[in-house]
Amino acid sequence: MLDRSPLSDDTLLACARERFGLPAVAITFLPLGYDANAWAYRLEADETFFLKVRRGPAALPGLLAPRAAGDAGIDGVLAPRPTTDGALWAALGDFTVTLQPFVAGHDAWDTGLSDAQWLAFGALLRRVHALPVPPSLAAQLVVERFVPDYIEFMPALAAHAHVGSHVHDPLAADLAACWRQHEATIDALWRRVTALGEQLRRADLPRVLCHADAHLANVLVGDDGRLWLIDWDGAALAPPERDLMFVFGGIAAGQAGPRETALFVRGYGPVAPNAAALTYYRCAWVLQDLASFGNTVLDAAAGEATRREALRLFKSNFAPGELAALALSSAETTIEGDHVS
Repeated sequence: MLDRSPLSDDTLLACARERFGLPAVAITFLPLGYDANAWAYRLEADETFFLKVRRGPAALPGLLAPRAAGDAGIDGVLAPRPTTDGALWAALGDFTVTLQPFVAGHDAWDTGLSDAQWLAFGALLRRVHALPVPPSLAAQLVVERFVPDYIEFMPALAAHAHVGSHVHDPLAADLAACWRQHEATIDALWRRVTALGEQLRRADLPRVLCHADAHLANVLVGDDGRLWLIDWDGAALAPPERDLMFVFGGIAAGQAGPRETALFVRGYGPVAPNAAALTYYRCAWVLQDLASFGNTVLDAAAGEATRREALRLFKSNFAPGELAALALSSAETTIEGDHVS
């Protein structure tokens, strides 16, 4: 979220002291991420922590999955710090607060990865996918059903584009105009996702622990060059292609070309991703972006800066060579009768 949370700095400092037992002395808001219901902070105590506020209940997959990976000795995962009573989060009214170690560095979205880091990224995802999932964790994870996330927002967004009361809201009006301009593309993506979803539901694809949001913006490169896979809130039991989609073709121009993919595979090990699953996930990703960002634009509770950024990201999907074009291009190479195994 780009706008500050409703909780005051003093409230969050008191939470760190009383619930996590930390000698917290300072907190700094970090305008990071695109989740309209989450806020990030840097917390100074005896160590430096990354503090996250979430509206609503705790996102259990985002806490339990990295905890399990850390307990299994997987490097490159930041496990949450427990409260004084052993919980992985603290409840504050309608909000939850979580802590994890703060790593100084930058995400890899704009800077990319070195050859050695692509190898390391592949090795890290292989370890995640190979992790045995205990029943206690499996019970909290979403199991892939081949239905895109946030898709429940789409009917309201489509209706808004044509009959929405957006006359006095320039951002909502701009959103509606963009939707109408690209409605044929949106419909084509929907048809492709529907057809491939039905096809993949009939297939017996393996389900493994997936990060499910493993693009380069969630790969943190520490100042020491180490990689960390962050933001596990969407962790799921899904085919490996759920994560591999971000490397085999990617979700943005210039993120992962053939050379980067080859380096990743050297680290990951022999793999032959299912083409239909990759195409499904890429098309679904566009629809999820449109649904999530579009809903944020229309969310009266979201701040002005957050709504403007959501509108920019909604539009960015349709830029030449970006995600919508990438998804439909890959869809054209996956014919309806493709064998899925």
